[in-house]
Amino acid sequence: MKKDSFSFTILLIISLTCSVSCHSNMESPSPFLRNFSLVETVRRMNFADFGSMSAGLSGGSSAGAPTSRRNESDYLFTIVESKIENFDERDFLLKLKQQVSNEVSNAGLRVTGGGGGGDTFHIEYESTQFKGGIDIIGIRAEKDKYRVWCVVRELAFGETQKL
Repeated sequence: MKKDSFSFTILLIISLTCSVSCHSNMESPSPFLRNFSLVETVRRMNFADFGSMSAGLSGGSSAGAPTSRRNESDYLFTIVESKIENFDERDFLLKLKQQVSNEVSNAGLRVTGGGGGGDTFHIEYESTQFKGGIDIIGIRAEKDKYRVWCVVRELAFGETQKL
């Protein structure tokens, strides 16, 4: 019994050591990535054409330098009945791109590029510690539904490494 207890203790110590060392190698995400929420961004836009919404969200990161992160979100917005016929997808995406760009800048990051057309756009950003990009696609899913997919990917280089 003592041998099993000793083996368990050794295994626990090794597991905790690995867990702590892996965690210490991971850089925190940028203020933008840490706080970004596509649905909250749309809410801040006060876009009157949308009513309810449903969401899906996923994310991930890897240990080691540089630390990479990827967050994906998928929202299905219901278009308010009185706005169905006049909903302007292009106008919505242009306003969303401007709002996301503002949020990147407000987080202390520099917008370094971007583009888009039709139903998609992307924004690239960086600082001395982070380099990332946002890809957003919007599409009319049904007469009264509009789906928005968003992928944010980011590399964290740490305090000492410059881009």
